[in-house]
Amino acid sequence: MSLDLLCRYHNDAVYACFLPSFDQSIPTFDIGSQHFICFIGGDFRPISDGKLARLASDLLAQGACYFVCWGSDSERFHDLIEDMLLGDVARSAEEAIVMNSWHVYSDLSEALLFFLCHASPSSSYTEQSISRVAITLAQEDNSKIIQTFLSQPELYVD
Repeated sequence: MSLDLLCRYHNDAVYACFLPSFDQSIPTFDIGSQHFICFIGGDFRPISDGKLARLASDLLAQGACYFVCWGSDSERFHDLIEDMLLGDVARSAEEAIVMNSWHVYSDLSEALLFFLCHASPSSSYTEQSISRVAITLAQEDNSKIIQTFLSQPELYVD
């Protein structure tokens, strides 16, 4: 799995990667910022809660400060993230402010527009450099659509 820099959008570096297997771990991201907004899309139905929790934990440890979850059963991933955050008493109050949204009823382009134009981290992160990382889970066709969309967002954004 490689993480590709696709563009810069309003000072944010926008990256994308394809995760072909749910058994594969997320590599350490070298994105030049401490925190990032994470779009994660795919069909979450075949993925166990344990694997989703490990994925969320890995992304949080790397600095995810906002999750945009898209695809079938994405609300389950959203709920797992919230449960993890609520149960993690070791996080400081500032660190605990992680935003999270699910878009099971949106088409892919609508969810990507939200990711680019509306997903904004809490104020505790706004003074820091923020990147955007789009991850596609085991859906190569959608990965290609995401890469095309995010490579030239000016074609899709008013």
